[in-house]
Amino acid sequence: MIPRKERMEAPSQNHETRPISVEQNFDTKISTTQAPTTPAPIVRPIEQVAVALREFDQDLVGHQDLMGQWLRHARTLIQYREFRTAQSLLRHALVRDSMNVEAIKLMATALEKSGQTDEAIKCRKALMRIEPSADNRLDLAALYYSLENDSAAFATYQDALAAEAMPEERLFEVYKNIGNILVRRGEFDAAEDFYNRAFAMDPKSDALLVNFGTLEINRDDLEAATARFRSALNVNVECDRAWVGLALVHRAKGDFELSWANLERALDLNFSNRTALKLIVEWAVRDGRVQAAAARLEAYLNTDGEDAEIAFSLAKCLTLLGRFDEALLECERVVALDPEQDEAMRLRRVLAEKIVAEASPAQ
Repeated sequence: MIPRKERMEAPSQNHETRPISVEQNFDTKISTTQAPTTPAPIVRPIEQVAVALREFDQDLVGHQDLMGQWLRHARTLIQYREFRTAQSLLRHALVRDSMNVEAIKLMATALEKSGQTDEAIKCRKALMRIEPSADNRLDLAALYYSLENDSAAFATYQDALAAEAMPEERLFEVYKNIGNILVRRGEFDAAEDFYNRAFAMDPKSDALLVNFGTLEINRDDLEAATARFRSALNVNVECDRAWVGLALVHRAKGDFELSWANLERALDLNFSNRTALKLIVEWAVRDGRVQAAAARLEAYLNTDGEDAEIAFSLAKCLTLLGRFDEALLECERVVALDPEQDEAMRLRRVLAEKIVAEASPAQ
């Protein structure tokens, strides 16, 4: 028996080396099927295409799996309020597929939650161009509404109602929000019409009953407003907005003690109710209860230290209480968060001068 190496080298010992044409090479391949002693045939072009297609399919599956993982992780991060980290993952996803609807939706949500509203609007508008669905249009309208851009929100809601059938589960929100916009515009009858449409869909909504109460306050019908706010509390006794409504009604009636009790109750239920926080500062200055207001503002800022507006309110309260060092620190916080806050800069300067002046005699 001839060793394997010698069998493979045998042809080179018996034949001269010369170029082989394509036709000859093709004939040689055919003959090798009958002569097992020649080298194994090379992969034919058709087989190379099949291999390439299999590899492409595997890469595509890997790409889809990676995208899916990024989107799943982003959803989890948003759920746990890790908005910046979620945005980083979503940017990677959008580099791979800039038209991925799910990635853009998640990015818009993460941007909204982190206060990057200008970028969030761009994402919502991009979604409308890629997939102009009713849900995407309503999400854009809701974003405008949350930013108190009433004109843009109203126009987008109206376009949605005129252009396509609305998802029934979202109609209540649409009618309620349009009613709120109309109240702020002073179009009370039109607002009541939309509230009634929403009420027909959910008569047990405490939020809607509070909106009805606000409408009645704007109409100067305090008795009707009181009835609406009490109806809201019958549905949900812990509705902080209903307690704020009652506080306003009792204040308007001249019952200051009861109005303060209602307002304190609202803040006990929800210490971050911005309407209640603004009211307590306003009433505290008038009624000489600045210490109570300062305590409420400090409690709120302990959980959200980046609210420049509330921090500035606290700075003014501390100034009135003579706690100038603490007031100056709050002014520093406000200016760091909002460098264009001219009032905070002026108060900071006044406080700094006062602190220096008070310290001078002791030196």
